[in-house]
Amino acid sequence: SFFVHTLEDEILLSLLSAMHDHKAVFLRIKSTKSENFRETEGVPLKIFISTRTGRRFLCLYLPRSRRFASARLDAIKEVKLKEPFSDYSKVKEKLEKNKDLVWGVSFQNCGHRHLERVKLTLHIDENSEGFILNRLKREGRSGTISRIAPDTFTYETQVFDANEMLPWIRTFIGRILSLECTAESVEKRFYDDLETMYHMYGIDENCADA
Repeated sequence: SFFVHTLEDEILLSLLSAMHDHKAVFLRIKSTKSENFRETEGVPLKIFISTRTGRRFLCLYLPRSRRFASARLDAIKEVKLKEPFSDYSKVKEKLEKNKDLVWGVSFQNCGHRHLERVKLTLHIDENSEGFILNRLKREGRSGTISRIAPDTFTYETQVFDANEMLPWIRTFIGRILSLECTAESVEKRFYDDLETMYHMYGIDENCADA
């Protein structure tokens, strides 16, 4: 239960009204990192809620660029309802087909037929760490889990933006044998973060397991 959402409820009500009537909206959005504002027009389709932080996001379709986007509800400061959007059902159906490929709320590569592949190799003690496998199955969504050797498993999946997976992937540190990703920047960021941690805690990285 997140009581802070009370401050967003007026914005949420306007967005839900637009969804109910299949209308486009004008949004005035404040940057979460500065005092700058931006304005945009789009078609609100769904509200996503983070199970980790409780933060709420609006998923909307941007007709001009023909893509999906998201915005934090607490960053939206003004909503104005516009005219009905004639293709509302069509874009809503497209969203439903694509949302399983979204790890968080980023639709970065949606519409470009480009998916980022992630392969995580883990050491899991089969006798005492069955709960880790259960967690992979529960939290890994549509990913595939394979046993490739005794106490060694791979988890593989495809998503639009693999960068969003990093906080989840890091929770397996201590069991990670390797991380491979078709997005080189994601792989580099993961290993750079590990190297930073090694130096921070004075760990000899030549002797440390991931």
